[in-house]
Amino acid sequence: MATTSWQLSGDYCETCSCDFLCPCAPSNLAAQPTKGSCHFAMVFHIDQGRYGNLTMDGLNFAVVGSTPTVMSQGKVTIPSLLEQAVAGVSSVANPSEPLYIDNTLHPANPRLALGRATQSHLHAFGLAWDDTSGQNNGYFAPFHWQN
Repeated sequence: MATTSWQLSGDYCETCSCDFLCPCAPSNLAAQPTKGSCHFAMVFHIDQGRYGNLTMDGLNFAVVGSTPTVMSQGKVTIPSLLEQAVAGVSSVANPSEPLYIDNTLHPANPRLALGRATQSHLHAFGLAWDDTSGQNNGYFAPFHWQN
């Protein structure tokens, strides 16, 4: 049986309620959340995609649904559902780049840029999570998936 080839690429952004640095990525999802439980929001912005002969450009997908998404420079807005922002943590070796955690089991990319969640407002699935402390974790990365 023939399999239809596909590929998706774009940008990923995540905030969670764990303290910076969230233990999930360095433990390959085996550690307990820093506050006992975890709220998180993951957003994938698809810059380019292909499924067989069908091409896609500039699509958005978020775990909260297919509501139009605006993603720019570490900030994601899905009206009435999500507003999140991540500020990268600068590398001491090269301050123009963020610190990275590498070789993770993360679904977006095994290499994640580290950041602090400067705001997380999630109102979906019965959750009401609002945090602007700047003390919580954030990740961002490009992604490229294909078969």
